[in-house]
Amino acid sequence: MQDAMFLLQALVNCPETFGAIAKVILTKLCNVASNKIQFICDTYPMGSIKDIERACRAKWEVFDLKVTGADQQRPKDFSKLLQSSVFKTSFIEFLPEEWKRDTYVVILGNRTVIMGLEKVCYCFRVGNNGSIIRYYIEGLDCNHEEGDTRLALHLAYVAKHAHLPYVVICCNNTDVLVILHYHLGTGNIKANVWMDAGIDGNNTRHYVNVSGLSKELGPDLCSPLPGIHCFIGCDYTVAFLWKGKVRPRKLMEKSYIVLFANLGESRTVINILGFEAFVCELYRKPKTNSTSAVHFAIFHDKYAPTNTASLLDKLHCRLPIQCL
Repeated sequence: MQDAMFLLQALVNCPETFGAIAKVILTKLCNVASNKIQFICDTYPMGSIKDIERACRAKWEVFDLKVTGADQQRPKDFSKLLQSSVFKTSFIEFLPEEWKRDTYVVILGNRTVIMGLEKVCYCFRVGNNGSIIRYYIEGLDCNHEEGDTRLALHLAYVAKHAHLPYVVICCNNTDVLVILHYHLGTGNIKANVWMDAGIDGNNTRHYVNVSGLSKELGPDLCSPLPGIHCFIGCDYTVAFLWKGKVRPRKLMEKSYIVLFANLGESRTVINILGFEAFVCELYRKPKTNSTSAVHFAIFHDKYAPTNTASLLDKLHCRLPIQCL
């Protein structure tokens, strides 16, 4: 099971045409021991909460191009291309049209490649007549924007229908690891899962026994993991200043497991006071009853009256006479 963006970002020495790049990608997908491969893609809809972040990434409008055919030449800097949502959408939509050509029969061989893309899911295999067959798979069509959550959907499908001895997910993403721990640790998905993380190019490749870690953590700790992870910083939320991940997790394990396990069970946050208490204790102000008070206390501690007066005196000396 392959995260599409992880594979695209790890490509080096890309060929000059988009058709050749498509061939390299399918070759890499099929260069595994398993004959069942899943290729999971992100979606880039307009009106997303991530629009501002994506706009900041794509500062080069010249790279907002669309793929029109296999012989089209790519721009020189492929990494900048991957910062454009317009290009990524166009290229990902190009792949299933390119892979259905019979020129890919030799690469595909006896393997089955499943591609989750936007609201549909394609399956590619070689038919009895020696031609590539492409068809839709019901049950894997969805409207997930992020490949992170779609990976879990595909894993549940594989666990239910394929009965494989183990599943390897090629991805280097903490969000995916947290989501997998939740589903495996709570028993929503029953499968033996490993994560193939990192890349060979910079010697960071390693394997994570996700199922083993989930079993070690147990359901009580796996259940609140998505809640605490998104609350203290993820793709959609900023992190708390100076706090990282370790201290918030330890604090959650100490007193707030139920609070974060229930986060996301409904569209409305029920126990808002509980989350305020968590933030107050996170900033070592357990006796303070509101985050606004914590904000004031932190500001007061950093800029005490004596320091403030001294600062104002220095500024006063530097102001032009007409401003006094």
